[in-house]
Amino acid sequence: MHRVVAERAVIRGAELHDAWSRFFGRIPWELHVTLTLDSKRTGDVDRALVVKEARWWCGQVARLARRPLAWLIAPERGPGGQWHAHVLLVGLSPMGLGPAPVPMWRQRNGYVHSNA
Repeated sequence: MHRVVAERAVIRGAELHDAWSRFFGRIPWELHVTLTLDSKRTGDVDRALVVKEARWWCGQVARLARRPLAWLIAPERGPGGQWHAHVLLVGLSPMGLGPAPVPMWRQRNGYVHSNA
């Protein structure tokens, strides 16, 4: 029997940022979207809510596209303390995001900024 000992590396700060960038940078992301929640529509906004709503939105985008998509959601607080989520998507059709997802988020939650 072989004994395997796992070593644990602790990476922080810029080194951690660089490691995540290299890891996720291998994926040919097709779209970057920033989703912001308007507290007038959603009430109190916290990290859990912004992740839940971003996950819901990504699922709706996949349903509208009629294809499986991959996404990465990164919640973050803005300078004023407001929560928002950066979302990377891959697997969209050649037509891209389509007309429905952005107004759907705006109606339900608030603001969208997209690179599309």
